[in-house]
Amino acid sequence: MFNELRELRQLQVIDISMNPITEKCLDSLAALLTSNPNLVVNAQGNNIKNKFALRKMQSYEFEGRLNLQNM
Repeated sequence: MFNELRELRQLQVIDISMNPITEKCLDSLAALLTSNPNLVVNAQGNNIKNKFALRKMQSYEFEGRLNLQNM
């Protein structure tokens, strides 16, 4: 998942808000954020319930590269 986006180095912002994002998707999203240090992801309102899965993403949120508000 998100493999095609890894090639787009010019990509700066993606918005995946209000989509049914799973915990498995968060692993792919973390890999995407790691591969593109300039990328910012908005992922609001995705209703992910697994707090452990969200904790894995906290470092990106603290860096301002991932917006998880209202999840």
